Amino acid sequence: ARAAVSPTSQFQHLFEQALECHRSGNVEKAEAAYRKLLQYYPDHTPSLVNLGVILKNRGQYEAAIALYRRAQALD
Repeated sequence: ARAAVSPTSQFQHLFEQALECHRSGNVEKAEAAYRKLLQYYPDHTPSLVNLGVILKNRGQYEAAIALYRRAQALD
């Protein structure tokens, strides 16, 4: 019998995957993962900040600032 996987551990696994993609330069996959995480947990500060970094590096400053402000308001 397989052990049940909790939503929390699934979330953590997806976040770790996003971080690994981000670190290794697979920015598109990292962005998709952060966006998916934020669909389920819109207040996840690390995902907000990391997605903001991706957008800033892409020159999407307004969107990045909005994410940073949201993360700051939560912290």
